[in-house]
Amino acid sequence: MATLTKHDRRKATFIAQEWEPTNEDLFIRKPYETERTDSTLYEKLPEWLTNWRVNYETIGFDRTIEDLPRIKGPTLIVDNSMTGSLDKHIEALKKFEGTILSCDRAAWKLCTHGIVPNIVGNVDSSFLCIQFVDNPEVRKHMDEIHGVFASTAHPLTIRAFSGRRYYFQPWMGFPLTDSLSAKGRLPVMSSGGCIHNTL
Repeated sequence: MATLTKHDRRKATFIAQEWEPTNEDLFIRKPYETERTDSTLYEKLPEWLTNWRVNYETIGFDRTIEDLPRIKGPTLIVDNSMTGSLDKHIEALKKFEGTILSCDRAAWKLCTHGIVPNIVGNVDSSFLCIQFVDNPEVRKHMDEIHGVFASTAHPLTIRAFSGRRYYFQPWMGFPLTDSLSAKGRLPVMSSGGCIHNTL
């Protein structure tokens, strides 16, 4: 008899004498891709919904990611990990000729070195991200930068970015995502929890 894995959806017939089912065996499991996000979803959902409502009512979603200029030619996605590995690549980035997409955490460091990203993205709902866009080096170049924000990003972070702003509805499960997307007239995109996945 074949052993069923945790994520196997095939029906199986078991001989009662050979198998003593537990409660875990008797219930359908969630698809793998949703198991990892459940804890984040339940923890963050109130914050996301609060941010979404404040953004919708006070800022508005005037442009969406569909309105972004089309990218042509070579493109780099730049993240600034906690390890500080971005520092090792600054000189190479200065020589790069093409489009640079950056997470909010890397934008200030790039701008400090005279590298202005074309697009800066933020998917985090925390107010702590304001420090990445409300930075003197980033503010100097805001007219040159397109800001991409999840509709659930913190309102203070969005307000601190005075450049052109574009929005999307992050995937939060069905039917909630569809409802918020329809109300805000926003395209849906799975952010994967990290801005470099989104970009």
